[in-house]
Amino acid sequence: MSHYQFYEFRSIDKPLTETEMDEIASCSSRTDPTPHGAVFVYNYRSLDRNPLKAVEKYFDALFHISNWGSARLVFKFRRDLVDLKAVGIYCMFEEIDIEKAGEHVLFDISFDDDGGGGWGEGEGYLSSMHGLRESILRGDYRCLYLMWLKMCHLYFHRDDPQSELPEQPVARGFNKLDGPLKTLITGDIYRSAPWKITITPQFENL
Repeated sequence: MSHYQFYEFRSIDKPLTETEMDEIASCSSRTDPTPHGAVFVYNYRSLDRNPLKAVEKYFDALFHISNWGSARLVFKFRRDLVDLKAVGIYCMFEEIDIEKAGEHVLFDISFDDDGGGGWGEGEGYLSSMHGLRESILRGDYRCLYLMWLKMCHLYFHRDDPQSELPEQPVARGFNKLDGPLKTLITGDIYRSAPWKITITPQFENL
């Protein structure tokens, strides 16, 4: 049985230089980098280098998915452009992590579906998701709130459906979901949760 893995790296703030593309291409014969990013697809092995180190050095975003039930979304930001205190309240679980990297920070969101299987391919997913990075830069934390809400369900309601969720500020603006947020809710990175999000009238007023 083959093990499908898809990695897409995206350079958003500035294009990759020729030297950087050559360095990336030298890491694997499975990619043909462009000034805007690189894609790696594996069926029997994994990426040789640490994906986070690649993002730290070259890129601004990463999406990784496998056919055994894992998904990962990473965004890189300049530290002086993000309110770490404001976003940190949504990072109380290990699956939603903020890692400092020099003048930058990496937002690392990862989930695993213990059941495995049933996951789609990764092509085109990051293109519809990197708008979430721009939203965070604007102070729109709805995507982080939704991820936090999902992890609350997995950690608390899965074992005790009657347990109370920790209180956390509700990000505003759920009356109108943009394309990236809709992709987040309906896409593979959310598929591992045994639930779905429904925008109720109470949410619509936020």
